[in-house]
Amino acid sequence: MLKGVTFDLWFTLVPSNKKLDSMWRKMRIHETYRFLLEHGYLFDYVGLKRRLKIFDKQIQERRQLEGIDFTNDEHVDLLLDALTQDGRKNKVLHDQIKTTFREPLLRHPPPLAEGVPEMLSALKRSGWKIGLISNTGKTPGWTFRELFKRWGIVHYFDELTFSDEVQAYKPNVKIFRDTEKKLELQPSELVHVGDMISADICGATEAGWKAIHFTKYLNLRYLDENARDMQAIVRCPPHLMARDYEEVIDKLELLRQDSFKASP
Repeated sequence: MLKGVTFDLWFTLVPSNKKLDSMWRKMRIHETYRFLLEHGYLFDYVGLKRRLKIFDKQIQERRQLEGIDFTNDEHVDLLLDALTQDGRKNKVLHDQIKTTFREPLLRHPPPLAEGVPEMLSALKRSGWKIGLISNTGKTPGWTFRELFKRWGIVHYFDELTFSDEVQAYKPNVKIFRDTEKKLELQPSELVHVGDMISADICGATEAGWKAIHFTKYLNLRYLDENARDMQAIVRCPPHLMARDYEEVIDKLELLRQDSFKASP
């Protein structure tokens, strides 16, 4: 019988937008440039911007191809290796660059989607264990834990799992196994809700979980994400789809009833 549900973050609980993405990116570039200058590393601003874009693309390719992720400190060290010969040896610079990963979303936080607290509260009252499984980019899990406190929803969650903290990137089954252990549940007792077929649905179904495809914010995503999902849905069809949070509650209850009937 189903007992636990986990959620993806971006475009599931938080409908990010391109304006915020652009703001965070500009903040990181500007502050990285400033910190490097403070320590005597000279860069052309446009050239630095180009090198950061190349670095981000290489990191993302490794994540997607290898199913791995990097701790916040590892990510900073890799960036300093890409930009300098000896920057990783400078702890002050390391810690300064680390703030460019952690701080932008705290200064300009994304809005939590309307209806999320009500959904989480309803699920908690219905006896569900609730978790989060989120891939991270430059923003580490530490920052999101702070945001969950600000949003007033952290108490609804039994566990929060972030890819940088477990060093596994969805759809890598390892990140789902790690969450199973934390929630003390079996694969047959869990369902995952997320917007990304190639990461959320494929990862959950390969782990032996049920999966609900959340479609409310698909129009806000980048085009390459939608193209990837068009290819992935053939091999990873979701068990059900939900267009809003009330429908998530209904579909979870439907899956739970079906799992109860199937129980010996």
